[in-house]
Amino acid sequence: MELLRNITEIGSVLKARRLELGKSGAEIAALVGIERSTLSRIEAGKTSPSWGTVLALGQALDLQPVLVPRQRVRAVEAVVRMSESAEAPPSTGEEW
Repeated sequence: MELLRNITEIGSVLKARRLELGKSGAEIAALVGIERSTLSRIEAGKTSPSWGTVLALGQALDLQPVLVPRQRVRAVEAVVRMSESAEAPPSTGEEW
């Protein structure tokens, strides 16, 4: 899981995932129902997609968008860092 803070980061993740899957921009744009040029601008961070478009792109690219309350962002970031490291999460009842 990666926490994204701005449109440029969202676009970069979408493009990287599309390339990882070996899909063309035209193919994904057609699946989502947007113009190829719109997808290009989203991937370049030059336009802000609607939430509906983000969800549709997530589905087309097998990604799961997640909303996190602002007061919980630091806690979620800590969990993400931990999951990416070799450190195991604490056992039930154990302090972090």
